[in-house]
Amino acid sequence: MNFKKLASKSIALALIGIIVSTPIFNCASAMDIEESYINLEEYIEYDENLESETLPDLILSDDEIIIVNNYLDEQRNSGAKSRQPRSVAALAGWAGSFFIPGVGTAVVTAAGVITVAGVTVAAASWTGQKVKDWIYQSKKNEAEKAKREIPSSLKKKNGDVDTGLFTDRTKINNKTALKNRKTGWSIQKDTSGHRGYDASVKTWKIFNKKGIRSGSLNSNGKVVDK
Repeated sequence: MNFKKLASKSIALALIGIIVSTPIFNCASAMDIEESYINLEEYIEYDENLESETLPDLILSDDEIIIVNNYLDEQRNSGAKSRQPRSVAALAGWAGSFFIPGVGTAVVTAAGVITVAGVTVAAASWTGQKVKDWIYQSKKNEAEKAKREIPSSLKKKNGDVDTGLFTDRTKINNKTALKNRKTGWSIQKDTSGHRGYDASVKTWKIFNKKGIRSGSLNSNGKVVDK
C-alpha cells in the first residue's frame, strides 16, 4: 500500500462523506444540482488517526469549472467560513487530496473541513458534493481492483472473500493471522475501526502469499478498500 502516516492530527486528512447518486451536469445553477444528492453524513464517525494518499485528478467539464470557480470567488469575496461538523470526517478511513485542473487542489482535513484552492467549501454545496463523489468513486475503483487480485478460489459466488477458508494460524508483522494453506494468502483482524468506501467497517486485512497487504474486508468478506 502506498499510504503514509501523518505526523500529527493537525495535518491529518480524512474522508468526509459518501454520496449515492451521480447527477448529469449541464449549465443549471449550483443550487439545482445540489438537490440531486443524498448525504449519509449522519452515519460517519470522526477519527483523527487516518492514513493519507493522493487520488487521481478530478476532470471537470468547462461548465463545471465555471460553477466551481464562481462559487469559490463568492466565498472569497464574502469572507464566509463554512461550518463543518466533525462527523463529516473518516467515512472510509481515507485521508488525502487531489488536483482539479482549472480550479486547484482539493483537501479534506481531520476536522472534516473541505478546502478547494485554499477556500473553505461547505460540505452540502455543489462543490463539496463533487469532491465527495470523486473520493467515493475513486475508493470504490481501488477496492474493485484489489478484489480482482484475490484468487477466485478464496471467493464466494457473489465475489466476497470466504473468510472461513483461512484456518491455519500464522504471524504477520508479529500479529496473529489466519492462512489459507492452498493459496498462501492470509487474513488478519483489523481493529482500526475505519470504514470502507461503502461505509461498512473494515474487519479484516487480507495479505497475498508474500505477506503484502492486498486489501481490506468488511465482516461479510466484501473488499471495501485496497
